[in-house]
Amino acid sequence: MLELQDFSLTGRIENINFCFAPKTCYMLLGVNGAGKSSLLNAIAGQYSPRDCQGHIMLGSEPLITISAKKRATRVALLSQHTSVMFPYQVRDIMDMGRYAQCCTSLQYQKVFDYVVENLHLQSHIDCPYHTLSDGQKQRVQLARVILQLIADDDQKIERWLLLDEHVSNLDAYYQFESFKFIQQIINHYNIGVISAVHDMNVAARFSDNLLLINKGKLVLSGCAKEVLLSDVFKQAFRIDVKYIADGHFYTLS
Repeated sequence: MLELQDFSLTGRIENINFCFAPKTCYMLLGVNGAGKSSLLNAIAGQYSPRDCQGHIMLGSEPLITISAKKRATRVALLSQHTSVMFPYQVRDIMDMGRYAQCCTSLQYQKVFDYVVENLHLQSHIDCPYHTLSDGQKQRVQLARVILQLIADDDQKIERWLLLDEHVSNLDAYYQFESFKFIQQIINHYNIGVISAVHDMNVAARFSDNLLLINKGKLVLSGCAKEVLLSDVFKQAFRIDVKYIADGHFYTLS
């Protein structure tokens, strides 16, 4: 379990209590500046302990006490923006995910091929990274953080994949394919996913639990209908949402 206990981040997150269960896909919804990225960065250990109050527990261990290298095998974050300043090939970027893992070359190659196939990167492996489109780069970075967690192919250790707007540059087909692959990983490994998104229909389609963040606070959590059709959601986003059918919603101004 990943648990936030009275967690606050100075000026960004206020007193959040929530327990995340592995093998579950959580999605964070909120307007720009609500605190979604700050929460993901905090869970990934990106902030100084001086700015944090309360606790983030990974199992029975406070996250702050886990070494950076060990934490990298348990929690992987894909940020909204990832800059690459050197002329790496796609394969080099993906291989960076292996750094913290202890695995044989044979183990790694098996998992590497599995990730490449499911994210449709076969034709890009030997390409210079900087020649790719933004959407292709996003899929490569997603591959990197997934490899960071599953390169050793261990299916028992609890691990967490944190995604910050990871489909923002993807067309509809690759959005669907990336989430389908993430669901496959959740089913196969002991991995939980926490993903910040803006598209409420994507959130409704692929999440097990929605968390509504507003002004740094967790104001509501539950299934898609409970969250998206609530008055709390309407107040936060200043829009009306109507349910159509089959998990699809549309907005009214």
